[in-house]
Amino acid sequence: MREMLIDDNKNIRSENYYVKYFLSRDHIYHFTSTQTFINYIIERQRLRLTRITGGNDPEESVPRHFKATFSNELVEQKRILEVFHYQYIWNKYTEDINQKYFANARQLCFSKNIISVDNKVEHVPLQDYKHWAQYARNHDGVCLVINRNNFEEEFNRQFENEALRMTADVLYEYNAMFPVSAVRENVYDLSLDELEDYSDAYDKEILLKKIIDNFSAYFFVKDICWKQENEFRAVLLSSKNEDIYMDLKPFLDLVVVGLNVNDTDFQIIQDNLKKYNPSAHLTRLLYEYGNIQPIQIY
Repeated sequence: MREMLIDDNKNIRSENYYVKYFLSRDHIYHFTSTQTFINYIIERQRLRLTRITGGNDPEESVPRHFKATFSNELVEQKRILEVFHYQYIWNKYTEDINQKYFANARQLCFSKNIISVDNKVEHVPLQDYKHWAQYARNHDGVCLVINRNNFEEEFNRQFENEALRMTADVLYEYNAMFPVSAVRENVYDLSLDELEDYSDAYDKEILLKKIIDNFSAYFFVKDICWKQENEFRAVLLSSKNEDIYMDLKPFLDLVVVGLNVNDTDFQIIQDNLKKYNPSAHLTRLLYEYGNIQPIQIY
């Protein structure tokens, strides 16, 4: 399949159907299993935002812990603050920020192509066996090819009433076990200047300010070991406890069916995609003549 799309020098061959969707800078890629797609996505034409705390990155799935910092003016009062405020502020703030925001943070995750400005292809999720194995149930799954601009517009439109939302590329700039940079050096510091009068009456304003000021560092920085995923992410902080979904129709351009999807499931996908989202295209990966071939269905 790779040879069909790029030449020996990693240059994109030509502008055709496969290049348009497989090697696009304008598309993002979401992998899922066949059964998830058939049972929960294709008829409803929606994607469920998952909780960040349920992810596979331990840096994101555990509660945040904060440390208090003191200004010069408060150094002499440190003992008094420790007795009367320090423990309360520490516990109250950490509890509130985790329960009200981080525990309820939702996300949608995608991969992107890595293509240089001179059209050199470095990484293509649709051609990455690891993506198919890990996120599409060992090739018994599908990849949703999504128009990035349309997705971002729809994300902001559907969740316009939610104050805390963001879409961005993930940065891979630190290592949690063996720190090599200071990306999050001050993210979890609490200023007692700011919080010495902290109480329930002020918690929302203070919490929101802290999260907004550090939104990227909280949700869009990951350990360097995940770098090959080249992730694009949408994050939503909501007060809702129930499941949250996004309408899929406005931004789904193509469904690519994996190698190990059986003929019965493929037929279900083909019939239902045409029925519930006729504007989307369908491609199936097949092993033919010693190579994996993307076959355009419609």
